[in-house]
Amino acid sequence: MALLQGPSSYFFDLVGDALIERGAETLRICFCVGDRLFWRRKPSLFYRGAVEAWPQALAEILAARGVTDLLMLGDSRPRHRLAIDVARAARVAPHIVEHGYFRPDWLTHEIGGMAARSPFGAAWASGAAARPTLQEAEAMRAPDAALYRSSFRDYAAMDVAYNLSNVATNWIAAPRYAGHSNISPLREYAGWLRKLVVAPSRARQAEARLAPVLADPRPLFLWALQLETDFQIRDAEGGSQRALIAPLIAAFAAAAPSGARLVVKAHPLDNTLTPWRPSITRAAADHSLEARVIFVEGGDLEALLARAAGVVTVNSSVGFRALAVGAPTYCLGEALYDAPGLTASAERAAAIAERLAGLRAFFASPRAPDETEALAFLAALRRETQFRGAFDGEGAAPGAAALADRILGAARPDYSSG
Repeated sequence: MALLQGPSSYFFDLVGDALIERGAETLRICFCVGDRLFWRRKPSLFYRGAVEAWPQALAEILAARGVTDLLMLGDSRPRHRLAIDVARAARVAPHIVEHGYFRPDWLTHEIGGMAARSPFGAAWASGAAARPTLQEAEAMRAPDAALYRSSFRDYAAMDVAYNLSNVATNWIAAPRYAGHSNISPLREYAGWLRKLVVAPSRARQAEARLAPVLADPRPLFLWALQLETDFQIRDAEGGSQRALIAPLIAAFAAAAPSGARLVVKAHPLDNTLTPWRPSITRAAADHSLEARVIFVEGGDLEALLARAAGVVTVNSSVGFRALAVGAPTYCLGEALYDAPGLTASAERAAAIAERLAGLRAFFASPRAPDETEALAFLAALRRETQFRGAFDGEGAAPGAAALADRILGAARPDYSSG
């Protein structure tokens, strides 16, 4: 088992221990000093070459070491995308782990790709994925309870250690390495320091602004923003949500029922670096909607979904929860759950221009998901791709053990058709 980049925590180290306890051999392939920092007392090698030379180097490593499985965090980092293609060609199973499609305390494990590239979507559409029992499907209605405690302070310390060790030493140890993030860690930390200062007051402001909206019987639409640094956004057409603000609010102004409200909710982990509020305020003012378009940095997601006449997202995991509560959902990007019977956008072309054009019809007459199909889809997705755990805190050790069991028990993928 070879492991590439993981979270900036000891999670992959714990996965390595769990694999060894179960009789597997492990090899960590490090690209930077931060990778090596969180890998203790087990075999590793350091790849210092250029990205362009990585596929050939990996192919040689896989063949020389007899690697049968490859594990990585996410499928979108440049080296990981290349690694998946190399693994397929070598008949090596590329295992992807990420934060869970469901929250809290779920993690995702798929082979070959995740989210819009998940093999589960095709399996469900073709009928190859086994349908869940009625009891399993009904269980998807209720929100999940948290299982594990974690410490933001401990997580932040590990993240800082990972990134600052790279900043301090990679110029010597890995001069060709470039991280996957599109903003520097120091700039991101500056945003987080600001967030720590302003978050309490903005949470109170959100509660105060949302209280009358939630009590108002008129239609409420929710736009769940994602992180601008998220690969699901960076990989989407346009690579940013900011360009969607003006056309989305224009569609709402043109087609939403009189008196309807649009709540634009920032992601809980937004680092305050993206100027959402000024952009949204300007777009709302262009249509005299200052009182009906409400931007919040906080608020109870479950309460908003319970009242939502419709939910708009690019491809956020909020969409999974929206389907579970029966909220009409519209995707502006490619999403695993964007399928007939589930979302109102499923029949639209993939281009964002076409999907933006369909927003007027959605705001005018939002179509709810097929309840039976939505709950069955979610239950099957959970059974096939999810396991309990976390990348840090109390959930790291049980999550690592569960992932090791899934990897060693996984059926070998068939790449004979390419």
